[in-house]
Amino acid sequence: MFVYAFVLGAFDRFNYGDILFAHISAYLLKEKFPDIQIHFIGFKKTDLGRSGGVLVRDFSFIDQFKSAPGESLVWVSGGAVLDVRWWTMTQMLLSDRGSKAFRRVRRYLRDEMLDFLCRRYHRSPHPMPWIFDRDALPFDEGFAIAYNSVGGANFSPLPERLRSAVRTGLSTADYVSVRDANSRDALAEIGVAPVELVPDSAVLLNESSLSKTLFGLGEEEANADPYGTRLSLPEGSICFQCAGRFFRRFEDDICDQIEKLHEVTEQNIVVFGIGYAPFHDDHLTIDGISDRLGENEWLHVYREESVSGIARLIQKSSCYIGTSLHGYITAFAFSRPRVGLSPDVGKLVGFRDAWDLPSMPVGISFSDFSEAACRALRHDPETLNGVARRTKDLYVSKFEAIWDGALADKAAGSSRS
Repeated sequence: MFVYAFVLGAFDRFNYGDILFAHISAYLLKEKFPDIQIHFIGFKKTDLGRSGGVLVRDFSFIDQFKSAPGESLVWVSGGAVLDVRWWTMTQMLLSDRGSKAFRRVRRYLRDEMLDFLCRRYHRSPHPMPWIFDRDALPFDEGFAIAYNSVGGANFSPLPERLRSAVRTGLSTADYVSVRDANSRDALAEIGVAPVELVPDSAVLLNESSLSKTLFGLGEEEANADPYGTRLSLPEGSICFQCAGRFFRRFEDDICDQIEKLHEVTEQNIVVFGIGYAPFHDDHLTIDGISDRLGENEWLHVYREESVSGIARLIQKSSCYIGTSLHGYITAFAFSRPRVGLSPDVGKLVGFRDAWDLPSMPVGISFSDFSEAACRALRHDPETLNGVARRTKDLYVSKFEAIWDGALADKAAGSSRS
């Protein structure tokens, strides 16, 4: 029986999707193993509890469990882990000022040298941040490594040395599943097969008992307000999110389309952010739209760094439009119409192709999303409910099958005395 679970992920900065993985993983593992002790592991000690996050410890914390009794489970909680290099992960942990300085340094150093220096800085024996050398993990025999619904939209262009490291790392894992067909096919090309195709765990967000566990709500409170936040915003609004890097390139198109969207739908629009870290700089979009259009009777801004607030906003919206995979999946889970922006966001296309309705607009240009939103809004609610329910049930069945299959021996008993 597993005694300890080390849930690994990018929980050490505010990015909505990564923090969801922490909560959902803990919920699932506690449901399966009620007495299991769960620790969240990242690359920086931090506590984002005030924003709905978790207490995160760095990798050195694991060392003290080397000789602990009982089995240990290393659970890589999900997300784009297959293509994350040391230098990109390090930059994500920096402040805005630090990230700008890092970009200047990168002009003069090759990516390989940056990887080397960042790996040394983190004192890690592992070839990539989330791909592990099994022999270098500080456990006795008998522990298990599981990669849960992971992905990597930019895996194929990686240098051969990193692709080889992924092959070696995953081949020694006890369980691997990926969330999209492109990731599965990319791994098959390097000899990692068969790999299970399993939905992203965020499809569980509409699970009735999950909101109580996620946010510590009582039964009545959870039924009345499942995500524990009462937004002072109009219900039934269209919610819009966009990464700052896209807003900088398409500001005119985005602002024109927001105005057109209100004109054709006559609905309120709420602009909000999902990530506030390097590469997740949604605040730039909020500031830009607010400066350009100004808040008024139909255009509102939601700025809180709140996991529960974001989930609630999307749940109560009439439609989600954005570049975030987990904004899109939240809308999917709550059976809301959705539009995935930009042909450059391959993971949105990957999710739609694997799990969503083929008619749902994804890969939409910034000059055309008002028309796409109208198409999304025409979807029948029962059809939206059906695809969300089937995908959630599929994830649950795949999760349960792990303990009767790949991890059956280690889940059933301990090899240590």
